[in-house]
Amino acid sequence: MKNIILVGFMGSGKTSIGREIANVTGLKYVDIDDMIVKEAKMPIKSIFAKRGEDGFRDIEKRVVIKAAKMKNVVIATGGGVVKIPDNVRTLRKSGNVVYLKTGFDTIVDRIKGRDDRPLFDMNNIKGTRKLYTDRLPVYRKSAHITVITDKNSVKQVAKKIIDRTGL
Repeated sequence: MKNIILVGFMGSGKTSIGREIANVTGLKYVDIDDMIVKEAKMPIKSIFAKRGEDGFRDIEKRVVIKAAKMKNVVIATGGGVVKIPDNVRTLRKSGNVVYLKTGFDTIVDRIKGRDDRPLFDMNNIKGTRKLYTDRLPVYRKSAHITVITDKNSVKQVAKKIIDRTGL
C-alpha cells in the first residue's frame, strides 16, 4: 500500500483530513510539522524567529526524507513543503500526493485569529494572498490527485481521497 501525502496551503485541512483518513483506514498518521518541532526542539514560530525561513526549510527537507521512507502512512505536510523541488520528488516517490484545493476566503475564515502561522498575516492580507497565488501552480503540479475542500466536511473530503486512491 502506498502512502497518502496531503499538500495544500495553510488552513486547507491537511491535519484534520489526514487524521480522519488514518482513523478510517488504519494507516498511521504522520505530521511533518510535528516532526520538525520534535527535531528542532522548539515551536515552528520560534524556528522562523531564530533561524528564518531558510533554516526552517533545511529542517523540513531532512524530515520529509525521513517521513517518505515510512510505509503505510498518511503524511500531512506544511503549506510550503512544495517550495523545494527535492521535497516534491521525494514525496511523489513515496505515495499518492493529494492537493487539498481550498479557496483563499475559506482559508482566511479558518485561520484568522490564530497566531501559530508565521507566514499568515491578517495585517498584510495582500501579501498572504500573493503567497497563496504563487503556490497554487506548484501544488497542482506536485499532486497526483486534487480534491476541493471548500463546503465539504472533513469526513467528506477524507472519503473522496480514500475512494480516489483505492484504499
